[in-house]
Amino acid sequence: MAWRRAQALFGRRASLLRSGRVAAAQLSELRRRGLFSPAARPAEGFLRGIDFYSGARLALVLTRAMNRFHAVHGYDPDLLQPRHYAEKLFASKFLRPFKVPESGNKLLTSRFIPESLAGRLSCPEIVWHSTQPVLPPDSAVPEGVYYLKASHGSGMFRRIRYPLEARQRENLQRLCRQWLATPYGLADGEWWYGAFTPEVLLERAIGEDTDTPSFNVWSFGGQIALITIYLKSLDEEGTCYESSLWMDPGFAPLAQQHPTRPVLKSWTLDEQTRPLILDYAREIGRQLSFARIDFLVDGEGRPWLGEVTFAPGNGNARDSERTAQNFALWCEAERTPRRFG
Repeated sequence: MAWRRAQALFGRRASLLRSGRVAAAQLSELRRRGLFSPAARPAEGFLRGIDFYSGARLALVLTRAMNRFHAVHGYDPDLLQPRHYAEKLFASKFLRPFKVPESGNKLLTSRFIPESLAGRLSCPEIVWHSTQPVLPPDSAVPEGVYYLKASHGSGMFRRIRYPLEARQRENLQRLCRQWLATPYGLADGEWWYGAFTPEVLLERAIGEDTDTPSFNVWSFGGQIALITIYLKSLDEEGTCYESSLWMDPGFAPLAQQHPTRPVLKSWTLDEQTRPLILDYAREIGRQLSFARIDFLVDGEGRPWLGEVTFAPGNGNARDSERTAQNFALWCEAERTPRRFG
């Protein structure tokens, strides 16, 4: 057993050394092409990964990210000439200009709603937020169901009901401290989650069900390529269980589904709500070369904008090359300047 552990450790080190060499070569080529020069920097209010990380930190993060990508996909990604959707998604983490601090910030998702949708589409109400892990007193929050979340990253949430019991409050505040101390995504290239000060927030729950599914629309410059229904459930220990269903732009289930997640068997969505979600996704998506735009639906069939996600699966999901269409649509969408990149 000790020999096997030594072999695994040696293999990981050798793999990291190989990824380090690949990363160094690609960074050298980026410099040669002038992508680090002041003239290549994006407009004010935007950043790229190669702008966010310092020189040594950039080399380390790129090495780690490339190593993980290779472990998942079996090849090294090319930042300058991506050939597949997953590879392009990986490259975007370092070379795509992201709007900051909006990107990835749950407190600022509403800024992606264009004026054309004003009065028709909103984000769920945030009744409280703070940089401190001290939840508001019961008297300051109307009785009801809320999602307690961190403003940065994924998986940091709990569905709760106000008023809170004393022990529950204590446990939740301890959890909030952990969330606020988590530098989510920074080690793997999802740097935009670290481009703002993290907070904890209370978001009014949409729908009465214990677990509300999210209707996620994959948009490339406003062209819809895929719809996924995604359901996250937490048990009492906080373990997250995830199920999903992949559909075409007409909400018809696809033959191909997620390779490891259970297929979501039960879901409903009114016929009147489906075109609303598609219209809203197109309007938001026209501002972006690529994004996954997530909606929640209340009991009256009204869609709400949940999140705008820029690197689903962080480019490391084994399902991320399920269609060559994504790559072609993204390349096409990049030919037109977009408000948010």
